[in-house]
Amino acid sequence: MHILRVLLFAALTFGLSSCSSSRDPILYHLKPPQLVSSVPQSELTLLLREVSVPAYARNTNITSSTKTHRIVEDDEHKWAVPPSEAITNALAASLEVATGGVVTQHIESARMSTDAKISVHLSRLLRSQDGGVEMVGQFIVSDDGKPSIKRFSLKFPGKSRDYDGYMEAVADAVDELARLIAAEVIEP
Repeated sequence: MHILRVLLFAALTFGLSSCSSSRDPILYHLKPPQLVSSVPQSELTLLLREVSVPAYARNTNITSSTKTHRIVEDDEHKWAVPPSEAITNALAASLEVATGGVVTQHIESARMSTDAKISVHLSRLLRSQDGGVEMVGQFIVSDDGKPSIKRFSLKFPGKSRDYDGYMEAVADAVDELARLIAAEVIEP
């Protein structure tokens, strides 16, 4: 009977210690772009739909590429909000800076008059081994005419190999994507 109690106590102790040893994940967010002015510089009004991301990037785990065809999810380092939401919010702010206009994300705005509607579809969003980012996809700009579809492939190295470097690289990629979209939206 004594051995049974010792084994039961050992099992409970082991079970409780394994539960208490898991640490909370470290959460990361994208820094907003440096806003030039809070007042729009043009009459341009854009609707930005939520950025779609690949299935492996829909949860908050940061996903890294390790080899050509292998990716891993990190349980200890996560996005503070889902990547699609974080990238959409950062892209909207960057587009306002790049165009000087107003960017809305509200679905109700789809019924109001806008100069263009923008959709972004990412087919690849991965952290590289050097802490950088690889962001590949396409964006669609629709106005009253024929939609413009452009593909992009952005690779930005990390300023450091850690996850802060990755988030800085993602912010740089989002800013570059905003410049590419702005070039399609703003008429020369």
